[in-house]
Amino acid sequence: MKRLQFVTNEPAVVVGKYLVIADLHLGIEAALLASGVRLPSGTDQLLEKIEKLTKKAERLLILGDVKHEVPGTSQQEWRELPPFFRKLASIVPVDIVPGNHDTVLERIVRNVPNVTIHDAGGFRDGEFFFMHGHKWPSEDVVNAEMLLCGHVHPHIEFHDDAGKIWREPAWVAAPVVKKRLMEQYKTTTVAAGEQTLLLVPAFSDLAGSGVVNLPQLPADHRSPMLKLTRFGDARAFLLDGTDLGTINDLLLERPDVS
Repeated sequence: MKRLQFVTNEPAVVVGKYLVIADLHLGIEAALLASGVRLPSGTDQLLEKIEKLTKKAERLLILGDVKHEVPGTSQQEWRELPPFFRKLASIVPVDIVPGNHDTVLERIVRNVPNVTIHDAGGFRDGEFFFMHGHKWPSEDVVNAEMLLCGHVHPHIEFHDDAGKIWREPAWVAAPVVKKRLMEQYKTTTVAAGEQTLLLVPAFSDLAGSGVVNLPQLPADHRSPMLKLTRFGDARAFLLDGTDLGTINDLLLERPDVS
């Protein structure tokens, strides 16, 4: 398998030539303001953070939900996304697999060189498949061994004896059940090795959390791909590399990923 290297203390992973991140939700501050929460735009800070990380790879790959407003596009997004991508794409080629929030994204970046928008069904590069995760990916997913997926915003919730509750973003690696995969795609041919679904943490701290060790994921963080895994056997890792064990080890109550 090609090199896969997690970036310590960051929600980013280097896969071959790609630096892979997911779920930027640029422009989320406009939605928060509509709910009565006033925050300054964090777009420039995210750009600076990504710029530093791009030194680790030849290309940047974003697994969807680049923007936040859905449906449509906010004034903040129209104002901030074009210069964001012009600056970013002047540093490194950018690949995007659109997510469910990325309505009209192609129009926003159509005049920006060095940006490639892939089909929303995702794409395979060798043994890796890249998707957002809000919908069933293209059938080429059956030929990959490592399936990288955004959308879920995976977090682990912790409770202590004093009643304190907090959440931490985490990488979650879930074994794929090949029989379920073959049934879903009506095929008898799949990748020869073990297949793993890797949930990529959201790059934005404001994007919300899909807590994977509670009874049920929030509806907007569920992915149909989770149905193809032994999710209880998935291993969770904090961004600093701490191995937390399996989801079954961490269960506060049994999760429902349907």
